[in-house]
Amino acid sequence: MTMDAVWLAWGTPDQRIPDKMRLRPTETWVYLRYETPPSYGGPYYYGPFDWSYIPPKFVYPSKGVTFSNGRVVFFRYLTPP
Repeated sequence: MTMDAVWLAWGTPDQRIPDKMRLRPTETWVYLRYETPPSYGGPYYYGPFDWSYIPPKFVYPSKGVTFSNGRVVFFRYLTPP
């Protein structure tokens, strides 16, 4: 697939990481996922210093794809923590 095809399928990446693989320039796109943990017993979420009605969001990478010469050479779905 081309970079444009991945962009159409998955959207704009959250991070772009330029690199080199075997002396060829590569670019890795990382897509992040934002999860809210379940609430146990009420609308309150406790943090290290106080509580809040606003739930916290945990951010983790969910998938990534590496391109070389504008083509996909590797992609991976990552399992949630």
